[in-house]
Amino acid sequence: RSASLAREVAAAYPQVFDGAVSLIAAVSGKSKIKTAKQGEKGEHKTNRFIPSKYDTAGERARKIIFLVCVLVFVSCMGYLGTKLFDSVNHRSLAASLQSLLDPSDAPADWEYLPEFYNLYQENNDFIGYIKIDDTNVEYPVVQTAKENGKGYAGQYYLRKDYYGNYSMYGTPFADYRCNVTPQNQSKNIIIYGHNIYDDGQMFSDLIKYRKLSFYKEHPVIRFDSLYERNEWLVVGVIVTNAYAKDGPVWEYHNFIDGTDSETADFVEQIKKRTLIVTGVEFDESDNYLTLSTCCYDFTDARMVIVARQLRDGEETEVDTEKAYYSTNPLMPEKWYQAISKTQNTESDASYGEPESSMSSSESSSEEEPIETYPDIDIGDSSESESLPESSESSSESSSESTAAPPRAAATAARAAPKASRKAAKAVPKAVRRAVKAAANRAARAAPRAAAKAPPTTLRI
Repeated sequence: RSASLAREVAAAYPQVFDGAVSLIAAVSGKSKIKTAKQGEKGEHKTNRFIPSKYDTAGERARKIIFLVCVLVFVSCMGYLGTKLFDSVNHRSLAASLQSLLDPSDAPADWEYLPEFYNLYQENNDFIGYIKIDDTNVEYPVVQTAKENGKGYAGQYYLRKDYYGNYSMYGTPFADYRCNVTPQNQSKNIIIYGHNIYDDGQMFSDLIKYRKLSFYKEHPVIRFDSLYERNEWLVVGVIVTNAYAKDGPVWEYHNFIDGTDSETADFVEQIKKRTLIVTGVEFDESDNYLTLSTCCYDFTDARMVIVARQLRDGEETEVDTEKAYYSTNPLMPEKWYQAISKTQNTESDASYGEPESSMSSSESSSEEEPIETYPDIDIGDSSESESLPESSESSSESSSESTAAPPRAAATAARAAPKASRKAAKAVPKAVRRAVKAAANRAARAAPRAAAKAPPTTLRI
C-alpha cells in the first residue's frame, strides 16, 4: 500500500529536471542515472575546471581563461619568490663580507691594509672597499680583465657574486684599465655597480644624489684601496646617455689617464653637466673617483657620481650650505624628449639646452668608435649589458651662459605672438605643460642664480 502511494505521488509530480529520471523509472529499475565518467554530460568535480567535449563554447572558453590565469599566477609567484630569495641571499652575503673586515686577523708580514686581509684571502681580485655612510653602498670592489659570458673584457663580475657564483646583483668592479696603486694611481678610477631599484641594494642609493637634501647629508665617499685609505668629496651629479642614438655621448668611461687637454675637458664637462653645484673646488690637478650605474629617466640613461680625492692637509668637513641646484646643466637630448618626471617633481631645478642644440663642433661624429668600456644596464632579471658608444667632442663655441633660460621657455616666448588658438590646441597637452613649467622655473631661478652663481661662468 505504501509503495502504491509513492507511485501515485511521483506520477503526480509535474516536473523532471534536466539530466534526471523520474522517481517511478528509478524505483522500478527501468532507468539508470549515467555519470560523466560514463560518457554523458554531467557534473563531475574535474568538469568544473577541465574543458570537456560536452561543454558549450562559452563554458569551454571560461575554463580555458581560468586555467591561463592560474598559470600566470603561479608563474608570477615563482618569479617573485625567486626575486625575494635572491634579495635575502644577497643581503646575507653582503653582511658576511662586511664581517670579514677584521684587522686582527692579518699576520705581521701582511703588506696591505690589515682590515682587508680576510677579503683578499677569499678573492684575490679584491682591490678596495667602497662605503657611503648611512646608505646601502658598502661593498668590496673587485677588478679583473676576465671576460663575462658575452665576451666583454673586464665584466666578469657583472653577474657574479664575490665568490664567482651567478648573481643578478653582481659585484661592484673597477674598470680593468684603472690603476689603484698609490705610485701609479689613475687620474680617474671608474667603478661600476648595478642599480637594483626594487630593493635598494648595490648602487641604487646613488640615484638619491639628485636630491639636494641627500647630497647635503652624504657629501663624502670613502673608497679605500688595498694599499691606503682615501676619502673623496662629491663634485658632480650627472645624468647622461650611453648611446649615440640618444645624443652625443660623454665618454667619462674612457677617461682614465688623459693628456692635459683631455683632463681639462673632463673637468669642464663635470661643471657643465652636474645637477648640483656642490661648492667643492676641483681642477685638473685632482684625482677623481667616478661611480656609474643606470637610472630610469629614459632608456639607457646613466647616473654618474664624480668625486675628487681629498687633498693633502684638507679636512673632510664640507660646507654643504653652499650647494645648490644648477640652473642650466647640460642634459642629454633624450632627456628632454622623455619629459622626465624629475623635471616636474624637482621644482627648484631648471635645465639647460640639450646637447643636440649646441654648435656643430660639439656634435657627435659618426667615425669608427674607439675602444669603450661597457657600462651597466640593470633593473630586471635579464642578463643584459649596455655598451656606451664612443663619440668625439671638440671645442665648444657657444655664447650662452648659465643664466640663460631653458630652451622650452625661449621657444615659447618667440612663438607666442605668432601662434594661433587652433595651433595651440594641436600641441599635445603634456608638451604645453612642460613648456609652461619650464618658463615658470626660469622666472623663479633667475634671481636665485644671480645670487648664488659661482665666480666662473659656465658656458654650453
